[in-house]
Amino acid sequence: MEAPLLQSMTTDLEALPAVVIRQQSQWAEVIAQAFAVPYESVNKYKMAALPDDVQAAGSWMPTAAQLDALPELMRVEEASSLWGRIALTCLGWLHLRPLQLHFTERGAERLTAQRPFRLGGCCGCPLETTVMQQDAVLGKAVEDFGCVDNFCRCVYHTRVYEQQQSPGRELQHRFSLKTWLCCCGGRRNNCCGATCCNEELMIDVLDQQGQAVATIRKLYAPSSDCSAFCRMSSMFSNYVLEFPKEASAAQRALLMAALLHVDYQLFERKGGASDS
Repeated sequence: MEAPLLQSMTTDLEALPAVVIRQQSQWAEVIAQAFAVPYESVNKYKMAALPDDVQAAGSWMPTAAQLDALPELMRVEEASSLWGRIALTCLGWLHLRPLQLHFTERGAERLTAQRPFRLGGCCGCPLETTVMQQDAVLGKAVEDFGCVDNFCRCVYHTRVYEQQQSPGRELQHRFSLKTWLCCCGGRRNNCCGATCCNEELMIDVLDQQGQAVATIRKLYAPSSDCSAFCRMSSMFSNYVLEFPKEASAAQRALLMAALLHVDYQLFERKGGASDS
């Protein structure tokens, strides 16, 4: 079965220079954390286009109110076991939980991302997420633990593969996401990034030759009250994903799923002693 070309989507991804992804606040989860209850809600995300008056995705520093006001293009919602989330929270492995992500547009499901339970590249089981439309595989996002940078434990690589339409139907490496969480090793200081101390964290989108072709920015998005600080403390994320100019609609869909793969790997609560 050949992979579809996303004709069913009413949103023209190729016409968008970037998308904004904002994780929904889960206040029941916040209250549970405050009382050390091992409860975790399913993650929910809103995707939106950049406002018409924003010329450069790489320099826009929105507030929380501006992000909330953006019209929704697509919604992403996690499906996973409640008891599985509770058990993995107690073990400190919450960020490794198996799940599905359902990408819906106007109530209709357009994409599904499947993430099995894996211990991670350090244990010889790299994390991976498979992106599908109906029963056809579009591609995968796979943790690249073989990269030398990973051994410093503050630089992480994720490979994005696209399913080919050729008779061999092989997965071809298209992009890599490079995330560094320290003050060196990248184009800017990412130490304490996307917090009140440093409002921006940058992730590079690299092509097959390792050249930067786009940027993902994780943002703090300040608010007039304490809600932005509460969101930061509870690890609710905001992103601006800039697309490579030559990327196809399928490749842009894969990058959206790959970003959420990274969000779960690096910016999701682990549970256990790490939350105390």
